[in-house]
This record gives sequence, C-alpha cells and structure tokens, in this order.
Amino acid sequence: MQILSLHIVRALALLLATSSAFAATPKPGAWNENEQNYGLFNLHVYLPQQARPTLAKKRALMVVLHGCKQTAYGDIMDKRAGWESAAEQYGMVLAAPDVPETNTPGSRLFAGCWDWFGTAHQRDGRDIGPLAEMIKGLQARPELNIDPQQIYVVGMSSGAAVAQVLACAYPELVAGVGLHSAPAMGSNVPEVFAPPKIEAAAIVDNCRSYAGDQQAAFATQIASVIHGSDDRLAHAAHAGRNRDALQALYGASQEGGKIAEANQSNGSLYKDDKGQLRVAHIQVEGLGHAFAAGDGGSGGGTHGNSFHDYSHINYPAWVTRFFFDNNLRVKR
Repeated sequence: MQILSLHIVRALALLLATSSAFAATPKPGAWNENEQNYGLFNLHVYLPQQARPTLAKKRALMVVLHGCKQTAYGDIMDKRAGWESAAEQYGMVLAAPDVPETNTPGSRLFAGCWDWFGTAHQRDGRDIGPLAEMIKGLQARPELNIDPQQIYVVGMSSGAAVAQVLACAYPELVAGVGLHSAPAMGSNVPEVFAPPKIEAAAIVDNCRSYAGDQQAAFATQIASVIHGSDDRLAHAAHAGRNRDALQALYGASQEGGKIAEANQSNGSLYKDDKGQLRVAHIQVEGLGHAFAAGDGGSGGGTHGNSFHDYSHINYPAWVTRFFFDNNLRVKR
C-alpha cells in the first residue's frame, strides 16, 4: 500500500511539473505574460510564429521599454507600436517589461517612470539591475532559443534613458541600443526641457565607469538615436549630445552616409576607423514627443495618439534592420 501511494505521489508530481512546463511555454504569434518578472512589475514576451531566425541559428531578443505614465499592455502590445511585424520578419523575440511598482526611495521621482536620471548608477542597482537579470533569465530559457550575441534594447523617453544606462552598465549583454526621444544621459529631470547641460565627455566617462571591467565590450556595441524636431518634453538637442557621446565612446568619427527615409525623416550614419557602422542619428521633422511607429502600428495608447505617431518613419522596422545589418558580434 505504501509503495502504491509513493507511485501515486510521484505520478502527481510529474503531472504537475509537466503542466507547469507547458504553462510556461509561450504561445507563438502572441504576447504572453511571463511567469517570472525579475523584480519588474510585469513582463510580456512575444514569441514569433516565424520559427527560423534570419541571422545565425538563434533568435534575437529585442527589449522594448515604454515611457513615463505608460505600460507595456497599453502602449506597446497589440500592434500599438508596431513591434510585432518586425519580430515576425526577423524571427525575433520581444520582451516588454513594466516599471517596478514600488518606487525606490530617493531615486524614482515619478511613479510609472523608469529610474533614469542623474549619474548615481551602478551595474546591479536601481532599475538596470532587474533589467539585466531579466535578459539573463530569458537567455537561459531553451524554448526561446535566444542568441546572447543578438540582444537589443530600445526605449521611448524615460525608457530610452534607462536603456542607455543599461547599455553602458552591461555592454557585454547589449549588442545594440536604440534611444527614442531620450534625455542626454546623466541629466536631471528639470534639465530635459532645454538644451542639455551635461557634456559629451562626461557622458562617456560615466558610461565607462558604469561598465567597470566590461569596457572592452563597447568595441562591438552599436547605437541608434532618434528624436522629433518638435519635441517639447525632451529638447531635440539632447539627441545630438547623446550622439556625440556615442561617437566618442565607440570611436565613430567618420561619416558613414546619409539617412533619407520617407515621411520627413533624415539623418546620418557614423563609422569607426575600421569602416564599421556604429551610430545612426535620425531627426524626424515635425514629430513631437511621440513614438514613431509609422505605418507599422495603429490604435494609439494609454493617452490616445498623444505619444504615438503613425505618420512618420516606422522606427521598429528601421532600427531592427539597422541592428541586424550591422551587428558586430554574430559570425556571418
């Protein structure tokens, strides 16, 4: 009787474990709420139906960070920002986390905003620690098949600002970073409405300080900066300051060509001394403080169309192509 009971217990344990494994397996072609949030409030993962990655044998991971007073559900998912089409085209996994619910005393000024401002950052602190753990956790899941050489982080506004800090603090994790409407790294909140006070050289010094002994990874990191000419919440000059800092950080001082996209978007590419494209800078004429989803998204977000733009460049499509075309970590 005891032997039979033991067999029943083991069978039930196996059944529960199997059910749990199936529950944790994300559904292709859909956003799935992740069971583990790594200290973030929520985490949603999009697994593409396109099973075959377009670069190497593993999938890229695109981490998408919302702006202040936004959420992943209300502003990124359900094709609002246009990331799903890019994920399907490239066989890429998307991860959209929400800002941690609990404010960090003395650091996060506004609920719903990423903890981006100032210069007091370190590798395992504030919001970048949980974001790095999230990336490592998703990499470790075999069913996602993520390539550690194809990790990209793109954010909007405060999400872009914290993406830049994350790329600085963990350059070995982040192969490419996209800054959409970001304040110059190291700025404080009142400084975003006017041209930045912090100089490019200080941004570079802070970035290297955050990276510590991982600075060698900057040699293979790439970046995209995009900003609206009519942004009234984060002055457009902040994009130029971030661009200058990234050029200096990567040694990308050479002109690499012009960017001329449809719908009033233009800019420049910059190469390093090896002729490798490292930095892209786009200014969208007539765009305010809104995410440029272009024709790839629809439906607005938490605040209607106030922070979503569907009439200019399709930035998810553009930046994904830029990352895939210029990734310096994947053997081709």
